[in-house]
Amino acid sequence: MVLLTEQIRHLNDEKVLIDVATAYARSACTWATLHDYGNIVLTVDSVIIVSYAVSNSNPMAGGGKTSAHRLKVGTMYVSGHQFDTVTNTTVEAMFFLAAGTYNVLMEAAGDYFDGNNYRLCTVSNFKMGSLTFPDTDSTALEVYAAHSHHLLVSRLTPIGTTKNGVMHINVMAYNAATAVALPTVDIDGVNQSWQTSKTIQVAGSYCNSYGSAWGKIATVCTLDADHIVTLTGGTGTMYVSIVFTPWILPVAVTELVNIDVPQGSTVYCTSEPLFLNPTKTIEIGKVRAISFGATTDYYYVSSGIDILSSSYTIEIVKVDSCFLNGLGYGGCISAIGVDIR
Repeated sequence: MVLLTEQIRHLNDEKVLIDVATAYARSACTWATLHDYGNIVLTVDSVIIVSYAVSNSNPMAGGGKTSAHRLKVGTMYVSGHQFDTVTNTTVEAMFFLAAGTYNVLMEAAGDYFDGNNYRLCTVSNFKMGSLTFPDTDSTALEVYAAHSHHLLVSRLTPIGTTKNGVMHINVMAYNAATAVALPTVDIDGVNQSWQTSKTIQVAGSYCNSYGSAWGKIATVCTLDADHIVTLTGGTGTMYVSIVFTPWILPVAVTELVNIDVPQGSTVYCTSEPLFLNPTKTIEIGKVRAISFGATTDYYYVSSGIDILSSSYTIEIVKVDSCFLNGLGYGGCISAIGVDIR
C-alpha cells in the first residue's frame, strides 16, 4: 500500500495581508482617500483575494442619489462602483500580483447637498490575503492594452491528468470624473457573461465624480490550448487581471482531473473556502449519454461548506470511466491524493 499526495494550496506561501474591521465613511462629493491600509509585501508572485463590506446610507431627498468607492492597489484599480439605493453588500475580488510592495488605498465619494441631504459611503470589514497554486497561468493586474494569450499545460498529478481549468477575469473601468462603462469580454472570439457586474451611473446626483465600474467572470477553458482574451469597447481606463487554474472551483460542474490510478485504489480530495464559503461539490464518475442528474451520473458525490474531505475506492468501476469533477464558486481544491493498493 502506497499513499501519494499533493498539497495544492501552498500554505507556506499563504499570508493574511490586511484584516481591519473598522468602518470608514465619507459624504463629501469629491474623490479622496477613505482609508490607507498601508503597504503589502509579496515575496512571490501571488493570487490575491479581497473581501469587504460597503454601504450607501443616510438620508437623501428625492431618492436615486449615490455614493461610490474604488479600491486601489499600487497604481492600479481593482474594484469599485456606485450605489443608487440604501444598500449593504459584500464585495469579493480575486486578482494576480507580481512579487513586490504595494500600497492599498480605499477611495470614496459621497453625494452631498446639505446637512440633512447626503449619501454616506461606508467601507468596513476589509480583508486581503495572498496564496499560490500550481498549474496557474495568470496576468498580473495591469492597464489593458491588447489581447492576452493563456496556455495552461495539462499535468500528471497523483490521481491523474488535469483536464480543464477555470479562468477568472477581473475588470475595473475607471475615469477620474465621468461616467464609465464596462467592456465586452471575449475568449477565443466568444462573448462571456459577467459573473458580477456593477455599472450604475445615476443622473441627477448632486455630485458627478463617479467614474468606476467593476465586473468579474469565471468560465471553464480547456487545457493544452492557446486561449485569447480580448476586451472591446467600454469607457475609461481598463484595469484587468486574469487567474487561470484547475484548482479554483467553477460555477457549474466541470471535469477537472481525468482519474488514472491502479484499480482498487482510493482517491482523496480536500476542498475548502477561498474568497467565499460556498457549498462545494466533488464528484467521481462521468455524465451519461442520457443524464438523470448527479445521483445517476456519478458513483460518488460529496457536498458541503467549510473544509470538505472526499474519498472513494475504485473497485468494481473501471478507472478509465471516471473523472474528478468539482463545483463551488468561491472555493478551491486544497489537496489531492491516492492510496494505491
